[in-house]
Amino acid sequence: MNKFSYIKPRTQICRHQPSLL
Repeated sequence: MNKFSYIKPRTQICRHQPSLL
């Protein structure tokens, strides 16, 4: 998950919707 956070500046969305990953 950390890797995606660095790539995508939208950390909030990633946290709220992990499905996007």
